[in-house]
Amino acid sequence: DHRPAQHWLACREMAKRRKSNDGAAVTVSLLLLLTCVSCALIIVLHNNGLVDQVAMAFPHRLADDEGAATSKRKGLSAIIAVPGGRLAPSPCGENGVLLHRTVEALLDSSGDVLMEIIVVEDGTVPAIQRPDLTGMAWTELQIPRQEAGSDLIQGVQLLWLRLAAPQGTAAARSAGAEAARGEALAFFDCYVKPQTGWAEPIMKLLRKHPKSVAVPALVDLDAKSWETSGPPRFFDNLFTWEAETVQLYFDEHVTWPHPIDQSNVLVFSWSWWQEIGGYDSLMKGSSTLLIENVELSLRVLLCGGKFVLMNESVVGFCHQQHGTLHHERRDTLFNQARVIQAWFGPWSSEALKNPRFDRDTSAGEMSDVRAVQENLKCAGLEKFLDTYRVPMEILGLLPSEVYSLREESTGLCLQEWSKDEWKLGQCHDSARGQLFTGKNERVEGGKLSCCSGLGPFKTLLGSNSYCLDSRLGKPGPYGCIHRRPPNSQVWTLREDGQIFSEENGCLVPAEVDEEELPSNEATWSPCRFATGRAVEEQRFHVEDIEGSDFFRLVLATGHCLMAILGEDPQPPRLAKCDPEDKEQQWQWAKPSLRLGLKPASKLSTCLDTDNGQKPLMYVCYSMEGKDSPYGVENTNQAF
Repeated sequence: DHRPAQHWLACREMAKRRKSNDGAAVTVSLLLLLTCVSCALIIVLHNNGLVDQVAMAFPHRLADDEGAATSKRKGLSAIIAVPGGRLAPSPCGENGVLLHRTVEALLDSSGDVLMEIIVVEDGTVPAIQRPDLTGMAWTELQIPRQEAGSDLIQGVQLLWLRLAAPQGTAAARSAGAEAARGEALAFFDCYVKPQTGWAEPIMKLLRKHPKSVAVPALVDLDAKSWETSGPPRFFDNLFTWEAETVQLYFDEHVTWPHPIDQSNVLVFSWSWWQEIGGYDSLMKGSSTLLIENVELSLRVLLCGGKFVLMNESVVGFCHQQHGTLHHERRDTLFNQARVIQAWFGPWSSEALKNPRFDRDTSAGEMSDVRAVQENLKCAGLEKFLDTYRVPMEILGLLPSEVYSLREESTGLCLQEWSKDEWKLGQCHDSARGQLFTGKNERVEGGKLSCCSGLGPFKTLLGSNSYCLDSRLGKPGPYGCIHRRPPNSQVWTLREDGQIFSEENGCLVPAEVDEEELPSNEATWSPCRFATGRAVEEQRFHVEDIEGSDFFRLVLATGHCLMAILGEDPQPPRLAKCDPEDKEQQWQWAKPSLRLGLKPASKLSTCLDTDNGQKPLMYVCYSMEGKDSPYGVENTNQAF
């Protein structure tokens, strides 16, 4: 009520009317008068905004999160995780200059809702310099958090937590979230510039819908000038069956509905963060590579939450700094296997058959994840696949059909020989490089569907991201452009069997000059079998040469493998076996493992895969490296 004067008069008149000679009446009058004075004081305080300031200060007095009810939490906690380990150059800039700018930008743009900024330094070596801000000081943060006395804290707190050793992005952010006192948790990297007014719409959303996760729009930020440019946009991300992220962009006209991560800019309500258990605490080391956000996104989407795109909340993001982070392969594989085992359900066993997981598919203890899934009655992965079927199909990850493509005049099939070259090869069911599927978006009448192009279903190199393309002057593989693909990737498989491009015409077999490509030159082919054995043109056996440690590699067709040596690396060939020809005599580069092939004619040369291009004779790498698995310094030569 905004009429304190009238209420005051009413209370005074009430007291007058209750005049009496007995002491009880006097006491009642005094109590009524005291009540009226207190009421008027509260109204005055409220009208001057002082009640709200006192109320917002109270959550700071809580000893720990366990005792803090959600209703008592006020304001926003901004959490900045500084990457750990030995980083050169640091993604936070020289002497932490980008972190300094990030903190200043948060203070300038967040308005009254910002209550604290928590920087978590993940064991960085050397330690990053703390931003020096005029009139403000950093407080060392201890976990569990302890507040100093019972004094009310006004203004924005600056809190600094340094982890003793690098634990990874997920662990660093989790430590900051554990200590936070706000009703909302905003996660940032150390190279962002939130725009003025970004926080208010997010707070309004989370107060009304606490199980939403706010996704600010991102605008490009230049690290040197610290100026933003370009339109605000959202990143669309899905993940592969190996739990790798695939980053895309929203179309202006068609919504692609799933931000699996948002370049690490996300805002949660504290209550929902607690319910879903936050980040998976067992994600390892410096590997995260956004894998922690794949796991976190599945928690949100399968356990009752949703992502909400906030067009009115804009944050500048420095993409070039994000690309400087280092990732350990062994930790990456662990984290990928962990996501698969935790969330892929009946699809996990098939996903873990990927060759990258051959050595180890252990993924640690799952009890915490299972507890969240049980408590929140989380749905299975089938809900995700059904919801995002169309974008998954556009990426080639959930195809409606898989097929091989046989050219009738030659009887040969289109085949992926490497990530850079497709050719025609003998058709065979066991040739994985001959399986293709539709890819890339098709938009008709404003509706998103698949597919406007084609590419390998599963490539020899484990990628799903190559498409038939003609941009280099001849048809061949090129990285798929799933959104608004160029004309060079738009191909139609017609009912009459033609693979047609409006820009280039039809796909046809190339005319091969026999002199340029000798028929006996060794090359790659899919492994083929007949009645349980390798076919003759692929089946070698070792024929020892008496009195030496050399041998011949004899093909079942009767030919021998022969090294071709010249000034430039040459592919080996198949020739009629000649016992006297030293170029047909071979030696193991590492006899203990029967590994690596060296010709007797030049023992400093080894057979090499040339990174999958074609087999070549190349200078030998060491097979006795102290820091390499089994001593093999380059697996290109591990025949």
